[in-house]
Amino acid sequence: PHPRSGIPPPPPPPPAAAMAEQMATTAKAALDTAKAVAVQADAALEASVSSFLPEHKPTIDQVKQTLGVPLVGLFAACGFIASVLLFSLGGARFVVDLTGFVYPAYMSFKALESKSKADKDKWLMYWVVFAMFKLAEGVGDVLLSWIPFF
Repeated sequence: PHPRSGIPPPPPPPPAAAMAEQMATTAKAALDTAKAVAVQADAALEASVSSFLPEHKPTIDQVKQTLGVPLVGLFAACGFIASVLLFSLGGARFVVDLTGFVYPAYMSFKALESKSKADKDKWLMYWVVFAMFKLAEGVGDVLLSWIPFF
């Protein structure tokens, strides 16, 4: 114990070699777990591609074989490249506008082909509300740009 406080000194740190060995063991366990998860994800993705995109399976298999990359890596790379392109083209606003436009446009065309008046009314209402928000956003941006640091 310390002569004045009576508190015992802290234990000495473990030797560097023991710490390095423990870190290496932990890193190897984490890497093994990550590999197992990647193999499971690749198998699940392979099954999904086989069931949802059977006509594109040979092309995807050929790309996988040519690049030597598992399917998960291929999808991750494509997603990363698409994200970088979308954000470099117009940023988050472009991505949000694209999301708010593409799916509703597709569903609106489907509603036009259907006989259901309720579908047509729902998507017409969507476009009216969408237009109002875009108009309010444009006016709001101009007004809010006058506020410092906004």
